[in-house]
Amino acid sequence: MEVKNKMSEIENYNCEGLCIEKTCSNKYTEFIHIKFNGMNIILLFCKRHAKIYEAFDWLKRNPLEKQPTILCEKRDDGVKGLQFFCEYCGEIHKHGEGGGHRGAHCSNPHSPYKKDGYVLKE
Repeated sequence: MEVKNKMSEIENYNCEGLCIEKTCSNKYTEFIHIKFNGMNIILLFCKRHAKIYEAFDWLKRNPLEKQPTILCEKRDDGVKGLQFFCEYCGEIHKHGEGGGHRGAHCSNPHSPYKKDGYVLKE
C-alpha cells in the first residue's frame, strides 16, 4: 500500500474535493491505493488522515477471506439465481444471480453464517 501525491492520476475523484474521513472538512491531497477482491480502490484523504489510515491493518487485508465460500447450484424454481443446502438449518437458501458475498438467510441463530454471511460460488 502506498500514499501518493499525484492527484492528476485519479480518474473519478470526489467532486467536492474533501477528505473521506467523515469528521474532516479538509480538501484531500493524498490517496491510498488498495486492492479489494481484485478491484483497485482509491481512498482520498487529507495529509493528516492519510498518515493515520495508512497504518491501519484492515486496509491491507481482504475481509472476505475469512468468510466461507459456498459452492452453489442454479435455482430449481425457475428464477435466475443460486441455491445451496444449509447444513446449519437444513433449509435450501436461495439467492439472486451471480456469486459473491451475501448476507445469510439462515434461520438458525447459532449459525456461523449469521455474523458475516458467506461468499457464493457457482
